[in-house]
Amino acid sequence: MPPLPVMICGLVMILGFHSALALAACSSPPLTQRFVRQGPYIKDLTNAILWQRCPIGSPWHSQQGCRGHAEHHTLHHAHQLAQQKGTGWRLPTIDELFSLVDPSCGQPAINTQIFPQTRAGEEAFFWSNSPVEEIPGLVYAIHFKQGDVDGHTPDFPLAVRLVRDIP
Repeated sequence: MPPLPVMICGLVMILGFHSALALAACSSPPLTQRFVRQGPYIKDLTNAILWQRCPIGSPWHSQQGCRGHAEHHTLHHAHQLAQQKGTGWRLPTIDELFSLVDPSCGQPAINTQIFPQTRAGEEAFFWSNSPVEEIPGLVYAIHFKQGDVDGHTPDFPLAVRLVRDIP
């Protein structure tokens, strides 16, 4: 099996040819057999995890959704924020985070009806908790502008969206 970055490049190239068709799919109602809204959270039935709908720094308001903008944090601080959130909250693995990439949505390459306040600019880089095994010292992140996977040093500030396992 090819490494994740090679598979991702191939997937992005294949999906790019179907962007017009897929844009309609992205703009359809966001609730599917995979995702279930639970106020400020999204239950991901495929991965058996609960996602924060809003990135850290963009708090949820029941009438208005996510407000504000994503904050950027170093990896160490992102782990501290997960601990402060409470039992079970953590940074997602690269596979969990990549499962949110939907190139058919355009830019950002994520369904913003499900995960609002994910923008296409520099604030679209989100931390995972997965180290880049081929390059020690780097940790995988996803840039939701186009759904690219990249490695960053832990001191580089990126956006954070936490998850926890569904009991």
